[in-house]
Amino acid sequence: MRSSWLLPLVICSAAAAQSTWVVNAGGTGDFLDLPSAVAFAASGDTIIVQVGPLGEGATGFLTNKGLTIIGEGGSVPITTTGLAPVQVNGLPAGESFRMAGFLQTSPGPVNVWLNYCDGPVHLERIRASVPAVSTGLPSISIYQCGAVTMREVVNYGSPAVDIDLSAAVIVDCQFGLMNLGLGGGQALTSWYSTIIVVRPRFDTGSGAASAITMLQGNLVVTGDANSYMRNPTGPVVYAQGTYSTVVDPIVTLVPGSSSPAITGSGTVTNIVAPASWVSDAHPGQTMTISSRVPPGAFLFQAFGVAGPPQATPLGILGIDAGLPYVYFPMAVPPTGLWSTPLAVPATLPLGSDFATQAVYFDSGALRFGFPSTFVVH
Repeated sequence: MRSSWLLPLVICSAAAAQSTWVVNAGGTGDFLDLPSAVAFAASGDTIIVQVGPLGEGATGFLTNKGLTIIGEGGSVPITTTGLAPVQVNGLPAGESFRMAGFLQTSPGPVNVWLNYCDGPVHLERIRASVPAVSTGLPSISIYQCGAVTMREVVNYGSPAVDIDLSAAVIVDCQFGLMNLGLGGGQALTSWYSTIIVVRPRFDTGSGAASAITMLQGNLVVTGDANSYMRNPTGPVVYAQGTYSTVVDPIVTLVPGSSSPAITGSGTVTNIVAPASWVSDAHPGQTMTISSRVPPGAFLFQAFGVAGPPQATPLGILGIDAGLPYVYFPMAVPPTGLWSTPLAVPATLPLGSDFATQAVYFDSGALRFGFPSTFVVH
């Protein structure tokens, strides 16, 4: 596959944007702060947030608009609290909200609340960096949302993420314990939801009932040899009355010394769960597209404009099949692991959204792997 094949995808992805606005606290952009830009922008617009002359970045806001909000460079400072979170409430069907490239620089987790969103929401590279005492509330709360995707989100809390009456795909996220050994808390709690977790790095630190608590829903956990979920003081997964729980055996589970890895009344299946993932994407860099399928399966890696994750007879589709998409040449990875580099065109506009996922033949059946959505930032 050549990088020039991306060009029709770029046109399709960027076509929905009506206007692009720049936020810079130093006065060199269109707005001095993010809430003002969000209030002014129309659905379909893109907002680029730059680091101000004194290190200013972004703060929380409330919206129901389909916007793309990008932190230029991927690590623009953001300050949110439980009283002033990022809130997306009532996003209509047919519109999408995307936010990527922000780093919480004040002590505490990143606070994001998503409620009653019929359109798809994507969070990417939204990261906490300075641990503080948790408030005892979820840091990211998702309630009655039809299609939420998250990638490279780093956060902690009580729990880091709570998902209720929703559907979510979570890829390459680190929840719980921070790199410095601080933070911690439950990674994920859920009620009546369908959740797919790809390549997790979940670690409660200590004192949590479980890393994941799943009540009355569907859970799939998959990844590669670097994926893990830990809870030093108890079980890793508590699946109570769940409709289905699938844990790929390649994901390392580390429970407390006297605890089983998985508890609860839910039936757990340990099988290879095919999935896809990508490295971070910036204009002009080379990213890596990877996937894992059953060993020896015939694999075609698909790449195209992201669409709302939707169930099909072949599995969950994360690529918009109504827009141009391409396949890499067929591969038959003997271990099931496959990856390839892809050059990101330097002219690709910030905020362009794409998805990748495996399409594979195994035992005579055609199936989709779980998708990974990302934005260029």
